[in-house]
Amino acid sequence: MTPAAVSILPPEVIAAAGRGWRLFPVKAGQKAPPLLPDWPVKASCDTDCLEEWEREFPGANWALACGPDSGVYVLDIDGPDGKASVEAWARRGWNLPETRIHKTSRGQHQLFKWPSGFVFTISAGKLGAGLDERGDRGYILIPPSFHPSGHRYTCENEAVPLADVPQWLIDLHHQRPAQPVAQASGEAVGKGGRTNRLVSLAGTLLRRGADPATIEAALIAENLARCSPPLPEAKVRGIAADIAKRYPSGESAAQAVNGLKLVALGELLSRPIIPVDYLLAGRLVAGSVSIIASKPKCGKSTFARNLSLAVARGESFLGWPVKQGAVLYLALEERAEDVAADFRAMGADGSEDIQIGDSAAVMDVLSILQDKKPVLLVVDPLFRLVRIQDGNSYAETYAALGPLIDVARQTGAHILCLHHSSKAAKAESIDAPIGSTALAGAVTSLMVMRRCESYRTICSVQRIGPDLLETVLHFDAATKRLSLGGSRECVEVANVGVAILAALVDKSLSEPEIDDAIEGKTTIKRKALRELTGQGKIARSGSGKRGDPYKYQKGCSPVPALIEKNGNKKLFEGVSEEPNREEKKVVPSIRNYNGNKGTSNSNDPEAGTNIEEMLVPAKTGLPLNSEKPGTSNLVEVRV
Repeated sequence: MTPAAVSILPPEVIAAAGRGWRLFPVKAGQKAPPLLPDWPVKASCDTDCLEEWEREFPGANWALACGPDSGVYVLDIDGPDGKASVEAWARRGWNLPETRIHKTSRGQHQLFKWPSGFVFTISAGKLGAGLDERGDRGYILIPPSFHPSGHRYTCENEAVPLADVPQWLIDLHHQRPAQPVAQASGEAVGKGGRTNRLVSLAGTLLRRGADPATIEAALIAENLARCSPPLPEAKVRGIAADIAKRYPSGESAAQAVNGLKLVALGELLSRPIIPVDYLLAGRLVAGSVSIIASKPKCGKSTFARNLSLAVARGESFLGWPVKQGAVLYLALEERAEDVAADFRAMGADGSEDIQIGDSAAVMDVLSILQDKKPVLLVVDPLFRLVRIQDGNSYAETYAALGPLIDVARQTGAHILCLHHSSKAAKAESIDAPIGSTALAGAVTSLMVMRRCESYRTICSVQRIGPDLLETVLHFDAATKRLSLGGSRECVEVANVGVAILAALVDKSLSEPEIDDAIEGKTTIKRKALRELTGQGKIARSGSGKRGDPYKYQKGCSPVPALIEKNGNKKLFEGVSEEPNREEKKVVPSIRNYNGNKGTSNSNDPEAGTNIEEMLVPAKTGLPLNSEKPGTSNLVEVRV
C-alpha cells in the first residue's frame, strides 16, 4: 500500500477507509452518476483499490455506501423543512443524540451506527418533511466532495464517534407508535399521527351527537392547534365529511378510532363492484408489484422492453390491451446505450414517454414515481435495487419487498421486477424464482419464462385474474418483437409429428419402433400419431392385437396389397393420393430466440433440418391453451 504521507488520496478519504467505510468514486462536482456501474458490490475500504480509482478518475467526488457492510445509517436533514421536522421531534421529547455530522449544501447528514438486524434501503419524506434516510444500497457524498452548487462537504465534529440510532427513530421508521414519550391531548401531533388524531376526535364528537358542521369546525381548529405541520384544510374537511357520511348515526364511529376501521360484511356486499384496474389486461394489476423470472439470457429484458413500448404507445401487448402512460425503466446492469439500441430496433423513435434510469436513479423510488407519475416502473433486475443478505430468508425477503409494494399502492403504478430463476428445473412455477418463496407470495403476478431447444415459453401464476398456461413465445431477432404462439403441448406435438413423418419416409413402423426412433414423451407421440392419422398424412394398419400390432406409414399413396392383406379398406376412405393444395396453409418459418444480446438470433432456413413437411400450431382464433373438440390445431407447412 502507498504510505499515507505520499498517498494521492485526500486525507478525509483515507480516514473514512480506516473506519471500514466502503467508498466509491462519483463524477467530479456531481452527486451522480457513480463511476462504477455496480458500485454496491465494488465499493471498498482498501486504500490500494481507492488509489487505483483516484488515478482512473482524478478529481472525482467520493461517496460512502451506506448500510450494514459499512456499518452506517444516515439521516439527511434537508433545508428549512428538515430543520422544522427535527424541532417538532424535540418538542415531543424526541431528541437526536450527539453524533458525527457532515455539512451539506442545504443542511446536514447525521451519521449513526447501523442497527443490528435492521433491513432497510432508502426513504424520502417518510419520517417528515425534509427528512431522508440512507441505508443499504443508498449512498451519500463525503468530505472533501463538492456539491453541484459548488458547496464543499465538510465534517463539523471530526472527533465525535457514531451514536446508536435512538429506538424512537427506529419505531418511526417502521411506523410503530414510539414509546419514550406518551402523547398527551395537548401535545403536538406529527406526521403519521395527524389523520388518526382527527378521525378519533370526529368519532368522539359524533358519538356525543355533534352535527356535521360542528365536527368540521372542531377538526379545523384541532388541526391548526395540534398538528405539526397542519394538514391541508381541504383534507381536514374531507375527513369530517367522510366520518359523517359513513357513520350518520354515530353508532359505529368508535370503529374508526386510532386508524382501525371496521366495516360490516353486509355493507361491503352492498357496495358497487369496482372492476380491477389492469396495466396489462388480465395479467398485471395497476398499483401492484409483479415478478418475471427466468434463467439468464432467456429474454425477460426483451419482454419488459416490449411491454414498456406498448404501454407508452397505448398498443396491445401479446394480444392483451394495456393502460397507456409514462414508463420508467431502471436498467441496473446494462449500459444505457445497449438499452437504447434495443428500443431502436423495436421501432421506438424517441417520442414515447419512456425514461431510462441507471444505478444513480434508484436513490429514491418513491420520489421518482411521485415526480414522474409513470404507470409502469421496470426494475431490471430486482436484486440490484433491493439488496437482501439471505435470499432464503422469508422474513428478510418479504420485508425488503414491502417498500416496493407500499410505493405501488401509494402511486397506482405497476412495478415489474426482473429476477433470475433457479438452475434446477422446478415442476411448480411458484418455486421458479431464486430465493425464498416470499418472492412469489408477495407479488400479485409471477410470470415465468423457460427456454426449450428451439423456442421459449411463458406462463403465469396470478393472485388476480386467470393463470396463463405454458405458452410458446416467439421472438423476431431483427425487430426484437415478441408474439404468442400456441400452447407448449401443441408445439411439442407438432415437433414430434415432424420427426414421425421423417421416420416414415421409406418404411412403416410400429408404435414401439416409433418410440425407439424418436425422443419425447410417450403421450405426446401418441397424440401426434392421432393428429397425423386424422389428417390422412399417415396411414395405420393392423388390429393392434398381439401378433398384429399397429403399423404406420406415409399416407400419401395407398398400397393395395397392404389393404388386401389386412382387410382394412375403410382406413383409406376419403384419403386421396395427393392432398388438395388449396386446403393447405402456408406460414412463415419460425425464428428462435437464442438469448444473446447484441448478436443476431435469426435462424437460417438453410441450416435447418431438410424435412419436406413440418407441422406447427394453427391460428384457429380460439383462446390460448384451448382446443375445439374434434378439431386439430396442426396445419401443414412447406419449407
